[in-house]
Amino acid sequence: KHHHPLEWWASILNVYMDDETRVRQYISKLGNLVRPPSLKYPTDKFAVREINGERYIVTPLSAIKGVGPAVVRELCSKGPFPTLEDFVNRIDHARVNSGGISYLIKGRAADDMMDMSIADYAERRTAFIQEYKRLRKKEIRLQEDVFNVDPLSVFLMEKEHNQAFNKHLLSDSGIVNIIKSKWPALRDTGRSGIPLVMGGIPVLSNIKVAEGLNKNGHASEVGMILLFESSTFTKGISKKSGRPWSKVAVYLSDGYSTIECTWWDHKVALGWARNSIVYVRGKLKEGWKTSVNLQIEEIERIE
Repeated sequence: KHHHPLEWWASILNVYMDDETRVRQYISKLGNLVRPPSLKYPTDKFAVREINGERYIVTPLSAIKGVGPAVVRELCSKGPFPTLEDFVNRIDHARVNSGGISYLIKGRAADDMMDMSIADYAERRTAFIQEYKRLRKKEIRLQEDVFNVDPLSVFLMEKEHNQAFNKHLLSDSGIVNIIKSKWPALRDTGRSGIPLVMGGIPVLSNIKVAEGLNKNGHASEVGMILLFESSTFTKGISKKSGRPWSKVAVYLSDGYSTIECTWWDHKVALGWARNSIVYVRGKLKEGWKTSVNLQIEEIERIE
């Protein structure tokens, strides 16, 4: 664990590979040291790889929902694949069909086979799809949402299909630029933990950072930009004072963790669409249902 930490962690992740809750818990600690599955160097277990001079833990292909054991066996037995042309020429397309390719793209396993000379990710992904279809030399019907290449769609597809997903909303520069274009009051800080500020309010989207601020006794308000999951309304009578109370609980996600936000005295649950981008402001408290709770002063959708 001391001298070879990545190898140690990879072995722990492999031991608990079938326990998704525990794997996600460990991956949340490792952060961006864990990379998405690789189509170029396919693996059926967590493996340590060097990428652009840095060492990471690469996720197994089996972590992508929709990619079955037959696809994993075919790719791992034939790989690695130095080029997309080599991949197309050598795999059994009856086993790795257009549906399997679609899931691999959505889980971002195909990223390391894309043309890195193309700076924009949307263009890079589109070029990969076009080249794959050209090399197949026949009509290929990929799933329609594969062609949704705006930053939020790409983020949500990976969140849905990669069981080892470990990113948060503001880690994607494309999403940050879109949000800033709609809310010009947001300003960059140059800090990864608290990347934005609005007025004097720090704005973050990583729930782990919120947990750390709360443990360190941060008493001032914070803002968070997160994804809406659900909302519930409850009311009752206080046992101490006998007065009625009401609250709305709002559950928001940063991509892989969830925070419960409490809106006291509000009387209507929020009926927003799942995965709407939300700005919420308030004070952090010890959590009840989640590790940290945010007492809402303001909450608004970023359209």
